[in-house]
Amino acid sequence: MRFAVSSTTAQANPHFRTRRDHSTETAEDYVEAIADIIDRSGTCRGVDLAKHFAVSHVTVNRTVTRLQKEGLISTEPYRPILLTPKGKRLALASRQRHEIVHRFLLRSVWTRRTLQSTRRELSTTSVPKL
Repeated sequence: MRFAVSSTTAQANPHFRTRRDHSTETAEDYVEAIADIIDRSGTCRGVDLAKHFAVSHVTVNRTVTRLQKEGLISTEPYRPILLTPKGKRLALASRQRHEIVHRFLLRSVWTRRTLQSTRRELSTTSVPKL
């Protein structure tokens, strides 16, 4: 879900890339949360997203409107929020990416703890000099 940007636009506004990347991250977070909420409770409403992200209903409404314009979700007033096929693909890709990062971090933490433990054991063990 990357946006095409002319080099002139990027040069004219040095913060454009940051805003664009943040917008993409927000979209990924929202569609992943919508998918999780639907999986867990069967439907997703704006109030569910407000609770999930700890934001106001106004923030959710603005984001939902943007996601509709981008073709990631569909909804009507007082109706549940649904993922479009494009939104489902983005949610799946985002979930997979988050799982990869999560596994990596778990392995890194385990490895660091193991290394620290091994270092402590070696530092307290007398090793004969050769």
